[in-house]
Amino acid sequence: MATITALPLHLVADILGMLPNVQHLPNVLMSHRIFYNAYVDNPSLIIDMLRLQVPENLLPLAVAAYTSQKSFRDRNGIDPVKFMAEHYDKPFASLGGSYHISLDQALYISRLDDALNDMRNDFCTASLYKLHDLSREFPMPPELRRLSDGEFYRISRAMYRFHIYGNLFLDGEDAEQYDESHKAAFFDCHSPWVNEQLACVCDFLETKLTGVMLGLLSQTPACAQLVINGFEWGGNLTEWLTSRSQVFEEQRCLSLGLADLHHLFKARTCEEWQASLDGATNLCESTLEDDLVTFNRRKKTTSGNSGTWTVEEMDKLAQEVDSDENSTDDHPRRMWSKIYYDSVHERFRFGAHAWAPMRFVYGLRSVGYVMWDQGRMEDEATKATIARAYRGEPV
Repeated sequence: MATITALPLHLVADILGMLPNVQHLPNVLMSHRIFYNAYVDNPSLIIDMLRLQVPENLLPLAVAAYTSQKSFRDRNGIDPVKFMAEHYDKPFASLGGSYHISLDQALYISRLDDALNDMRNDFCTASLYKLHDLSREFPMPPELRRLSDGEFYRISRAMYRFHIYGNLFLDGEDAEQYDESHKAAFFDCHSPWVNEQLACVCDFLETKLTGVMLGLLSQTPACAQLVINGFEWGGNLTEWLTSRSQVFEEQRCLSLGLADLHHLFKARTCEEWQASLDGATNLCESTLEDDLVTFNRRKKTTSGNSGTWTVEEMDKLAQEVDSDENSTDDHPRRMWSKIYYDSVHERFRFGAHAWAPMRFVYGLRSVGYVMWDQGRMEDEATKATIARAYRGEPV
């Protein structure tokens, strides 16, 4: 009877391509020379396997998440501004202009995608229960949990952008050298409502971190203090929360990448939390939301006027920077416009007339108000939730 070693290498490569994902490949390659030879003989195998795991429209962002790492950029002489100008929209150019991806690169992308999948599910659970005004005592109906292609893409893109921002600007050794002009290059690549999607994800991750930290502290004897990663937690829990002492540690943890945050969220004891941070040597305070506020305030119009953003100017901007939108549903833009458009003065609260996010904006972000399609937002329950958030009421 014929054995696998008698098969042509291209058929062996086809068999390897049936593995659940690329993370299973290293062990298989080491199990027999025939598998390694098939891998070497078929350079497209890795990218073909990645395409089975990562949707085609998200693969460029996944590759950009890899090439935005400081270690990769330093080897190739790419600073954050050059990365955003030449490599963010064309990530494969950083790899030589071809679709060839090494196994190490593919493993990074695959593991990041695993973490992103879990976080996307957590984001949807947290926001959709609020948005649809559902009780957590009961399972969410499948038709409400199901995401459209556009919703799936928006949430995933925002999470990849969170990761890329951290890679570019939140390495503790170099964080202070990047000023507003460097970070403006990052935010400039997308429209205000797409940047607002990033703010929704950032708000979700910060809230989730708070929940994990409170869960760990609830296991600690009253008034006991914990010192984790050189930072003092606890004491009197009420005073700790009132003084918002947890905020600094939260912002340091938000400088981690998605995969490291994913491990951190799974911590159930202080020891597990510390173990998740042991390899994090360059933590620094994340300023993503503050940086976005500053960018929104200083954003100039394309006509170079004083920064007054009219509907016409915003239309022009959308045409220039939203070319990656894979959906014709413009409801996220319309939701953002309802919040930020000043109908009295016929201008957006953006640029020279920007405002700092107010309490009700954080309530809207907690339900991901700029993530969802029009069909979902036409539901009466979601309309009522958005109205309550806009009035500043809890949701």
